[in-house]
Amino acid sequence: MKHPDAKPDCERCKGKGILDDGETSPVYIDCECTKRHKKGDEMSEIEDKKTYVFYGCSDDTFGEYNITNDDYDNCASNEPIRWRLKDSNGYGYFIDGQYSEKQSGCWSIRVEPIEENRNPNWPMRFANPSEYRATPYSMVLVVDAPCDATLVSLEREGGE
Repeated sequence: MKHPDAKPDCERCKGKGILDDGETSPVYIDCECTKRHKKGDEMSEIEDKKTYVFYGCSDDTFGEYNITNDDYDNCASNEPIRWRLKDSNGYGYFIDGQYSEKQSGCWSIRVEPIEENRNPNWPMRFANPSEYRATPYSMVLVVDAPCDATLVSLEREGGE
């Protein structure tokens, strides 16, 4: 099986993008040229990762507070605040935060793959707000992404 993002000139995988470790029940590991590591169809571990932490503050600000320390203030509009986290191979997620003044008075977080059939399966979890000094009325999303991932505010970029 060949990885769709394999680089033909990669010396390690010889352009296949996937290496077989030779065990009786083989573990397929995407080569460094794809910056992704898999066990079967599930992401098991990423070497050289960055851990992004997303949460909301007050009633109008949502952002990432571990790698970029960047947020966006929507002036309490109750509209979602959207971010795009994407690696150099085009894999990634849209991550939205929305304050729900009328329902719970809390922040909710939504995660959506950037493109159909290209779900990167990066490790992610919801965390207790106290672990990251986040406001107690916000969900906290922790995402492990490859080092080449970039984060962009879609509000500043004009949407997508």
